[in-house]
Amino acid sequence: MKRWLALLLAAALCFSLTACSGDKGGEAKEEESGPMTKEELSEAAEEKSFPDLGTTNKAKLETYVGEVYKISGYINSIESDYLVLQEEGLPKKEGQTIKAAKFCIHVYLDTETLAGLSEWDKITVVGEITDTGTETLESFPTTYDRLYIDMGNAYIA
Repeated sequence: MKRWLALLLAAALCFSLTACSGDKGGEAKEEESGPMTKEELSEAAEEKSFPDLGTTNKAKLETYVGEVYKISGYINSIESDYLVLQEEGLPKKEGQTIKAAKFCIHVYLDTETLAGLSEWDKITVVGEITDTGTETLESFPTTYDRLYIDMGNAYIA
């Protein structure tokens, strides 16, 4: 009798785990249509400025994920797959120092587009916010953390 009860409980457990697998079997699955086109991004974009977005509140930045924005700024640096866009202001000139930005945007673009850009170019970009994060920067004699948002599926307007 104990064996039958143990077997029955094991079978019930298996069925309950199968029921909780997360597959919505009967419901129609939403098909992903892929990334938005430039035209769709342009229509969906809300124009913002760095003061509109810039914050030291990571929780607030996370509310931007999934939104599409159009924003202007200066290229702080260019990496292999993205550029770092910072608040509009005077570009760095010989002998000048710039106050460290506490917030920036990583704009992901194709290599060909990135290769044609230069640091301190002023650009306007349109794209979808895909993630947020914090990066630690070393600036002699200190280090500091800077918040950023990732803008994927982006283009230069």
